[in-house]
Amino acid sequence: MVKSRIAIIFVVISVLAVIGAGIFFVRKRANQNKICRDCNIILITVDSVDTTHLGLYGYQRNTSPNLDAWAKTATAFNQYITTSDLTPVTQTSIQTGLYPSNSGVVSFSSHLPEDVPTLPEILKKAGYATAAYGSAPEYYEAGVSGWQQRRENFQRGFDQFFDEYFENQIKPTAPSAQAISAYRWPQQERGVPAGVVDWLNDAPKQKFFLWVPIGTVHWPYNDNKPFHFADTNYQGMLRNDTLHWQLPSQFKRVYRNEMYPLDGSSPVPLTSADVQFVIDRYDDGIYLTDQFLGKVFQTIKDKGLDKNTIIIFTTEHGEEFGEHGYLAHYDIFEPEIHTPLLMKIPGVALSRVSQLVSTVDILPTLLDAVGLRPQGKLDGKSFWSYLGTKSGIPDWFRKYAFIERTPLMETLMFDSGSPTEKWLIDFLQADANQHFRDVAVRTTEWKLIYRESRTAQEKYSWWRRLSGDKTPIPEFELYHLTDTPLEQKNVIAKYPKIAADLKRVLIQWIAVGSEKRKLIPPDLEEIGVSGL
Repeated sequence: MVKSRIAIIFVVISVLAVIGAGIFFVRKRANQNKICRDCNIILITVDSVDTTHLGLYGYQRNTSPNLDAWAKTATAFNQYITTSDLTPVTQTSIQTGLYPSNSGVVSFSSHLPEDVPTLPEILKKAGYATAAYGSAPEYYEAGVSGWQQRRENFQRGFDQFFDEYFENQIKPTAPSAQAISAYRWPQQERGVPAGVVDWLNDAPKQKFFLWVPIGTVHWPYNDNKPFHFADTNYQGMLRNDTLHWQLPSQFKRVYRNEMYPLDGSSPVPLTSADVQFVIDRYDDGIYLTDQFLGKVFQTIKDKGLDKNTIIIFTTEHGEEFGEHGYLAHYDIFEPEIHTPLLMKIPGVALSRVSQLVSTVDILPTLLDAVGLRPQGKLDGKSFWSYLGTKSGIPDWFRKYAFIERTPLMETLMFDSGSPTEKWLIDFLQADANQHFRDVAVRTTEWKLIYRESRTAQEKYSWWRRLSGDKTPIPEFELYHLTDTPLEQKNVIAKYPKIAADLKRVLIQWIAVGSEKRKLIPPDLEEIGVSGL
């Protein structure tokens, strides 16, 4: 009897030991990545590129040979979803780990509250040298009404802030901003921050954070020279266009794939050759950027920086080419918000990640990788411990990604020379007080869009003024991304249960977010509205 009990106890202990060892093994495997405490960080962000135009995501045209080759040494994310369709809004989410309404940056002229720490501020405090070298005017451009605030938002925390658009030193006016040096390179490559290579060759001995925002792919596409993909014999109506949304381009008059003349005459349908020309010029910009990235990656390797540097490549938003009747980026459909994310981390095995991740997850993951704690509560969470593991990021890591859309074209109407129209002034004043927006929730299979701003769109939309369209805007749109990846068919009536479940998730997210929103209305006098 005693022997029997001893045998049973032995078996129980053995089983518990096996279970314990299994738990230890799982934990060890899930956290096998060593803290890269002294690693440098290079963040490369290329404006306006979506997954569908890169070879590593299946594009048949060879637009990105250097990036594709580099991607084979990195971790690539297949389900990376941005928080917005606007460049500075998404970039703020990258650098704060917060959704737009929670950071306060929801538009071009939004103010980032002083108590919201940014990635460069956190890293600088931890002993990093911080520098930004870019060619994206949406962070730097001087002399544009309403953009001063944006420059101040993104200069915070940087020792150096260089861009091809500046010749003189930038002097931020924000109370917490330090003096930052800047210059213009005398022999720059068109649209790419050529000085980055020189900076890397003389990189500081201390650990550093380098942000490289590139605007080469962004409109105007016709600046992407020389022609690489575009047909030089094309003689269509867009041949001499700037391929830009602002005046004098015809882009802003394209709706439902028709060109609306300013004289009120009947619209002219775009031909397949017209659309292809626009795509070609856009792809030319990607190719031009890729040639530059090849030099950057080679310099990093030649200097031996690849051995102790975390490198991230991503984009703030993508681009549409008629999938929903317009050109460029205007909404939060897949071409705009499903974008590339690549991470190369020393000692982490390369992989393909199919799980859902969001822009807000980048900051906590980077801080986790270098052994730092985030400051304050974030919307994102770190997937650092799962990278390169056999099991990968678990499916439960992120069930939902949330996206916000704020009016774009109507704001650009103001920037492009139509500030005296009363409807536009009324829109800008109303938007400053109410913050018109649409929101969406996305899973790996579904997306639900809630048109919170549908009443404002029906009243102020540029498209409606252009076309005379009075079709009611639906409150909710449900898309099954597996069946219709381009969201051409609203299937909310077909899947009421799924729609109801996602509505609950989205409404709850809105309610929680509204408790901590940090929105600071833009200064209308600064952007010239009150004086009109």
